[in-house]
Amino acid sequence: MSPSIPIEIFHRILCNFLIMPQASQRLLSSTHHLQEDRQVCYYALRDFRNSRLVCRLWNKWLLEDFEFWRHLRVNSMESLGLAKEAISRFEGYPFHIRVTAEPDPNAEKMFMEDNGSDSGSEDSESNDSSEEEEPDKDGDSTRNAVSPSDKQNEEATAEAFSAGGSAVAGESAENRASSCRNHSHEIESGTPSGSASQAWIEEAVALLLPVIPFCEGIHLHLLTQLLHSTLEIWSFSGAPKLRHCTLEAIDYDGRNIRDVIRYEDSAQPRAHKPPVPPVKCFFKQSPLLSSVTIMNYYVPTGSPDDIGFDLKQLVDFSLVYDRKDAPLIGPIGPDVADNLLLPCISNKCINLTLSMSIDRFAMTSARLRGRPTLEKVAFGPGHFIYHPASHDQTKLPIDVGEDSNLLFRTLVLYFAQVWIHHVKRPGPTETTMLQYLIEEMPNLESLYMDQVKMILETNRVNSALYVPPETMLPRLTTILINGGNITMTEVVALIKRTPNLEKLTVASMISDKIDVVTAALGTIDESNGAVLCPMLRHLQILHSDFADENIDDSEDEDYYARGTRIKDKLQITEEANEDNLGLARMTRDLYVALKLMEIKRFNWATLGCCVQLHVRITHQVMFYERCYEDMM
Repeated sequence: MSPSIPIEIFHRILCNFLIMPQASQRLLSSTHHLQEDRQVCYYALRDFRNSRLVCRLWNKWLLEDFEFWRHLRVNSMESLGLAKEAISRFEGYPFHIRVTAEPDPNAEKMFMEDNGSDSGSEDSESNDSSEEEEPDKDGDSTRNAVSPSDKQNEEATAEAFSAGGSAVAGESAENRASSCRNHSHEIESGTPSGSASQAWIEEAVALLLPVIPFCEGIHLHLLTQLLHSTLEIWSFSGAPKLRHCTLEAIDYDGRNIRDVIRYEDSAQPRAHKPPVPPVKCFFKQSPLLSSVTIMNYYVPTGSPDDIGFDLKQLVDFSLVYDRKDAPLIGPIGPDVADNLLLPCISNKCINLTLSMSIDRFAMTSARLRGRPTLEKVAFGPGHFIYHPASHDQTKLPIDVGEDSNLLFRTLVLYFAQVWIHHVKRPGPTETTMLQYLIEEMPNLESLYMDQVKMILETNRVNSALYVPPETMLPRLTTILINGGNITMTEVVALIKRTPNLEKLTVASMISDKIDVVTAALGTIDESNGAVLCPMLRHLQILHSDFADENIDDSEDEDYYARGTRIKDKLQITEEANEDNLGLARMTRDLYVALKLMEIKRFNWATLGCCVQLHVRITHQVMFYERCYEDMM
């Protein structure tokens, strides 16, 4: 092939028309539905590999273009070989590396088993367990470098691994020795630590050590002790250029349900937290760090200084503790509000994600008001307490000036309970509570309500009822309503105020049919001849299964097989699971109604009344396969 195409044009063509359409194939596993994953391992994509086979020139260009190799993923000995080649070609380049091990599929079962043994003394602990209380209406909680030489690198690696990654503050010599013996046995024998052998990780950590000082992104998904070891080893050189970091522990690290019970019953819960990990030593050498994600990995939060990085300079901050040991390894409620949230969102934070199944913590609207830099708030399992501004102004932790609105552009509520307190204002009803919630969000562009239960306060007598304003919401372009107790009637009332809505996803529920939505979108207003949501381009309907296999237009051969894994994928509470079981099957009548409405909107589009609408019917399990934003 003649090299007549400039490499810049070649790169753009390949990216825009071949690689970018596959960008939704992120690196995070599907269990982290709430986590937005911006990384794509381009060189592992099928079309990229096929493009390398076209001719020698294409292969040369693709091998020499760093943009296709910037994100390295190491999850096996085979992928380690590809990483070696990339590192040798692009020495000193700012890689983003992700090291991923497979978790033990039996880990949760072993965690729930009660073997009758105690991992610590509980006779000296005083039990202070109490009944669960409704969240406080006003508050958050009810309870309180220079790189070493290659020889030094090898010695440091060997020393850290020989210790088994257990040399952590607060751990006894006996425990360190035991962990060392276990870790050495796993590495030498090649037996699995988890569900698969982790022997390749030692080689990966050593290989990546010279690259760490140049890395802009480090993302580790490892067993807890291997995560400790890796951070200790890489602390010798440090990561001065690091900007993005993810730390996820994929195991329970020997804990079981009795440890969680002991923690919750203790009068001094902080004393039962795991040993302090080596995060501070690693993070203190990364002054440029601006994006941090911690997932099921214990980090100390008693003081802002304990965590190791400067919360005030973070642009993206995510905390995810969504396993059954979340209360034990997650932060304590007051620590979240005072030591994590306040310094973070009071400064540069743009994106905030909290998905924490911890005890006695609630996010309040007061803490989010008047934050001009905050653009996205994603809140997972837990309580979100909303008060109108007139009440919140008396509860604000700092002076936010004249603008006390909720200024973020994106709100994500995921398996959360939203408590609506109207105080002295007219109170909403079950058909107006969603519009009541977003009334003081003037900049809202995207609203995601995934399995959200909204609860109205009933302990105050107020005869006046809230009437939603008729003013338009021109900024709101994306809406997701999946399950929960938000009615389709209220969805229709909301979208009537969104003239620029482009993407809409709703779930077909047994108790609340979506016929009112399809009817509204397929009707022209006789008074003014206007079409509802004229800018709507994508309508997605979530369902539980097809009532008739003949109407399944999916091209995925494993479509029904995926449906059988719904309980494993959702990872939700019993209460939320009850809501999920209310999802309706896709019937032929509904399928035909959707297709007719799509054809009707197409005809209107040819007349210039609206844009063309594409209807997508998606099994809910497939929706949870990837990040919700990729599936919109």
